[in-house]
Amino acid sequence: MKKIKISVLLSFISLFFVIFYLNGQYDTKEISDNVNFNNTKIENILFNKANIEGGIKSLFLDLYKTGKECEYGCPVIIGIHGGGFELGNKKDPNWQKIASDLNKEGYSVILIDYRLVRDKPILSDRTKKLAVDFSYEKNTLDFFERDQIIASLAAVEDVIASFRWLEENYEKYNLDKEDVVLAGSSAGAVTALNTGYYLSIVENDLSIKLKGVINLWGGTYLDSKKFNLPVFIVHGEDDKTAPIKYSRDLYDRLLNNGNYAEAYFVEKAGHGFNSINLYEIEVDGFLLIDHLKKFLENII
Repeated sequence: MKKIKISVLLSFISLFFVIFYLNGQYDTKEISDNVNFNNTKIENILFNKANIEGGIKSLFLDLYKTGKECEYGCPVIIGIHGGGFELGNKKDPNWQKIASDLNKEGYSVILIDYRLVRDKPILSDRTKKLAVDFSYEKNTLDFFERDQIIASLAAVEDVIASFRWLEENYEKYNLDKEDVVLAGSSAGAVTALNTGYYLSIVENDLSIKLKGVINLWGGTYLDSKKFNLPVFIVHGEDDKTAPIKYSRDLYDRLLNNGNYAEAYFVEKAGHGFNSINLYEIEVDGFLLIDHLKKFLENII
């Protein structure tokens, strides 16, 4: 890969090509589950019209709405797929499984699409300015292409757009906009972490309250003592796509800054869901998915 050194606010991007790529036109539809809380899956809700070269890209989300009765709205998990900012979408079967599972635990889960490299995203003027104003030489990795960096910035913009949608629709769907967790795998984890750091650094008018971040084999080199979110980390020790040192360094920085963090480093595991099955691998006597659920219970 051609090496290009670029300093930007959100500078950790890696090439994650392990996720399924599905594509298609979307028609909104609603599917009911009468087994657990009468959960409802509402597919393909338009949440953003994002700028790309040559026009606008409509972005959609799937809402796994729990039927559990929550007096002030039910807590929300926003899931972000991986794919190296090149591939993937919200129909990733691994994330669909996690969403359905957490839905049955009483969480409402939102799976989102975001702009990818092939979309040729156009960043807002604010994001462009911030990328310059908050460039940190110490945070720069020197083995990523410019198009991945631009797509990573666009992905953060799109996550924030999903927050705006939540602000406008939380009452309609009985969602708690003050109990929100970002969760991502691979490039999605990078996006989740970078969004958390972005919001801790930059003044904003969001009424969303982010309670934590779930990082599945991602990472970031951003660092800020203003970032005070709990973080859950899973990473394979033999990961060749996103080396484990990214998560180890992140974990150490979080602890040094006084953050609550949990890290599960899996022996002889590589990158992605195919190598780390949350529903089969045990650490300290419990499945990884159970550690994740316990983390959510502790922070929400």
